[in-house]
Amino acid sequence: MAKTRAPTGAAQTGLVALAAAAVLPAAAQVSMLYPGNLWSMVADPSGQLSGCCGAHAGDGICQDGTAASGLTRCCGHANGTCNAFCCACTHGCKHFEDYTVEPEWEVIDGSLLDLPLNEFPMILAHDAGTGYENNNFCNNFNPIGNYAVCQRGNFTEQLNCGARAFDIRPYKKSDGSMCMHHGGTVFDVLLQDALEEVLDWLESHPDELVILFVQFVSGDTQALINEAVIESNELVKEMGFVRMSMKASFMRDMTVRTALEKGRIGTGGAGFFVYELGDDGYDPSLTCFSGWGESCIGTQAQRQGRYTAMHEYLGGQFNGDQFPLAGGLLWNTQAHWQYDAASIAAGLSRFSCILAEEASANVNALLASGIANGDYSKMNLVQMDYVCDSGKDAFKAMRSFARAYADEKSSLQQKYEMPHDAWRARPCYARGVAILAAGAVAVSTVVVGMRLAFGRFLSLGTCRGEAQRAPPEDKAALLERHGSQ
Repeated sequence: MAKTRAPTGAAQTGLVALAAAAVLPAAAQVSMLYPGNLWSMVADPSGQLSGCCGAHAGDGICQDGTAASGLTRCCGHANGTCNAFCCACTHGCKHFEDYTVEPEWEVIDGSLLDLPLNEFPMILAHDAGTGYENNNFCNNFNPIGNYAVCQRGNFTEQLNCGARAFDIRPYKKSDGSMCMHHGGTVFDVLLQDALEEVLDWLESHPDELVILFVQFVSGDTQALINEAVIESNELVKEMGFVRMSMKASFMRDMTVRTALEKGRIGTGGAGFFVYELGDDGYDPSLTCFSGWGESCIGTQAQRQGRYTAMHEYLGGQFNGDQFPLAGGLLWNTQAHWQYDAASIAAGLSRFSCILAEEASANVNALLASGIANGDYSKMNLVQMDYVCDSGKDAFKAMRSFARAYADEKSSLQQKYEMPHDAWRARPCYARGVAILAAGAVAVSTVVVGMRLAFGRFLSLGTCRGEAQRAPPEDKAALLERHGSQ
């Protein structure tokens, strides 16, 4: 066997030079990206990584709970740089933020109670059941899960982040269990267990209202799909949720107060389920990626087209007059990106996911800002991805909007109500009509009185001294029958 000899002399010098040429630029790059102690980063990479972006290895979740895109999962919304593990992260480093809604914001009272239900803003968690996936999302090793998961956290967590309606998609498996799905991806949480969380939450929030939007029922086979339709309907009813019919006759007088009364479950809040909406707001063109190089997670120039499309869509939904406000039907606005095959392929090529594209594009926070700035005139169900990223801000902006909207609506109604002194408030022509009517009654009374007096005078003159005889018995009976017809 031939022996391997260590290089000596010129050969050794050449290898050292090559090694230096390869290592030193990398070290210099790392030093620029990470201003701290390079050795401590090498000795404790997980600690440094946590200190920088707070990302968990592999799943792209930042310390603040938001998701991140890219091979190295750079985190955050602001500009900045991180260490070598983040490779010049362009979205900055983030720290933990609590997106749980404060209890004082969670009460529906006062002027909110008199709002029509379809003018009351509520966050609708898009594909809510996907939040039960704990591992296989925003993960470079699971591209399918990256574009199936739209939420992070169970129903309780989504409610605490501001969700008040859930997009629920039942799925019946061959073993007989009823779970939830998004497209072809099934999430192994029992639908009943998820709904129990809603009931528990409503028990502790008696002044709140939750709506379940049940749609896209599926199963392992067609027979199981048919069974799932029936069983999911029976399940929500058995658990105490009330069916809300999308008929104008049912919804016309449905105020928030009425909904809280009709949908109350035990001593807790109100819970309803619906199978359809007056308008679902679906716009398939509102994708994160466009064929013209536009990207919701790209450079500012690349984002511009996508932001413009989202802005125009939201303005059309919230400021238009095409929705069924008069009929009282619930209507939805999809404040999230849509996904087709091309958009998913573009995202996968960037090691991205739905959660990261919402967080990076900052959709929920921008929505909250637009509502708070008074950009919109009305809203109802607002469907969002990743509710636990800035959902609290959107929820609070919606509640503030709703109170201002309700107060303005109440002021307008009071302005045009009939005052207590209604007679004096009537216009002149109304009083004139009333006076003429009273005069006509008086004249009629006088005429009738004169006719009676004249008739009596005539009878006295012609029948004086004779007793007035009653009609024959048979004629009296005839008159009685005639009068009773």
